[in-house]
Amino acid sequence: MDRNRRELVVFFLILAVLGSGAFLWWRHANPEPSLCEMCERPIHRPTAFSALVDGRKIWACCPRCGLSACAGGHEAREAEATDHTTGKVVPAESCVYVVGSSLTPCCSSEVIVMGEKIPCGRCFDRCYPSAIAFSATDKALQFIKEYGGKLLPFDALLKELRKNP
Repeated sequence: MDRNRRELVVFFLILAVLGSGAFLWWRHANPEPSLCEMCERPIHRPTAFSALVDGRKIWACCPRCGLSACAGGHEAREAEATDHTTGKVVPAESCVYVVGSSLTPCCSSEVIVMGEKIPCGRCFDRCYPSAIAFSATDKALQFIKEYGGKLLPFDALLKELRKNP
C-alpha cells in the first residue's frame, strides 16, 4: 500500500472515531427520558411525541401533552409524533389526529393513578381526551369507525389546545 493510501485510510478511521464519539456524546447529553416532561407518566413508544421548545428538546407521553407544551406560546420546532398504525416517528405537522376516541393510551377515562398506585377520581388530566397521531388519513378514518373520535389536522389541534390548554 502506498503512502497516500495509508494516509487516506488513517484519515477516514480518525473521522469515523470522531464521528462516533460526537454521536455518543450527543446521545449522552440529550437522552430520551423515561417520563413525560408534562405529566410525569411513562413514555411509551407507540404514543411518544417530541419537539424542540424554546431551543430545548422535550419528550412527552402523547401528542396532547407534547402539543400542550407547544401551545403555551412557546416557539416549537421539529415536532415529531409516533404514527399509531406503523409505530414510525414522523413529522407531527404531517399527521392527522384522532381526538376524543374511546381509546385512551395514557389514562383511564374514569380513574387516574398517582404516585405509589393511589387511585384518584378524575378532575383534570392533560392526556384526556386522547389525541392519537396518524400519518395516513384513511387509517385514521378506519380507527374512528372502531373507536370514535373526531379527525383534526395538526394546525387545528394546536389551535384547539391554545384555546383550552
